[in-house]
Amino acid sequence: MVASALIKLENVRVDFGRQRVLREVDLTVSRGETLAIIGESGCGKTVLLKTIIGLLRPTRGTVRFDGRDLAELSDKELTKQRIRFGFLFQQAALFDSMTIEENIGFSLRQHTNKSHAEIQRAVSSRLAEVGLPENILRKKPAELSGGMRKRVGLARALALEPEIMLYDEPTTGLDPIMSDVINELIIGTRRRHPVTSIVVTHDMRTARKVADRVVMLYPLARLRPDEPQILYDGPAERIEQAADNRVSQFVRGEARERLMEMRQLNGR
Repeated sequence: MVASALIKLENVRVDFGRQRVLREVDLTVSRGETLAIIGESGCGKTVLLKTIIGLLRPTRGTVRFDGRDLAELSDKELTKQRIRFGFLFQQAALFDSMTIEENIGFSLRQHTNKSHAEIQRAVSSRLAEVGLPENILRKKPAELSGGMRKRVGLARALALEPEIMLYDEPTTGLDPIMSDVINELIIGTRRRHPVTSIVVTHDMRTARKVADRVVMLYPLARLRPDEPQILYDGPAERIEQAADNRVSQFVRGEARERLMEMRQLNGR
């Protein structure tokens, strides 16, 4: 049985003034799927993620969520749909002035009628889910390590039990061990909850470990006008055999051709 499409982008273009970031992007994300979006810095990964959630409106094209065109929704309806998403930001984006308990419970206080006791129980449950002790609940984000802040951010994103989880560079700035902890938490979240996940990353270990499918974007400035911006769309385990050399070079982290381009630009 083929899973139904939960998110569908059709001919999506995003411009910022004269700068075009996304060009005629077509993308479908199936319900229950874990999709990794990879590519070098500046290729439009985070812009794509913000467009999917409706934080950015496409210059042209259509973004459909659960069959509905986001552009046709009122601000109130769009806010209601966004509650179905959980978002783990690059730097966790915790509220510095709030305690960890207040951070995790923020969305529950804003969007539900739960009592204080119910919110406390939910906060404790989410904290345990990301493997953190309750003795940090009274601490402020500045008192925690980067890896702990990421896990608190994940706990906050899971507080409303979202249908879709969006991860923006979840392992950036973390050491290899903590990066793998985050990867395991992403996998565990999918195992415990019926969630659809989109992971934006340049970390190939993360892409290989957590994703069913990988999409690779390429910067428009380095594409011909007739080339699609998505260079690869397929299973994670087959990406190293991609026919396009630019994909295999990114996967292997090879800089030779990029260095040649830089020398040509510098006239060397």
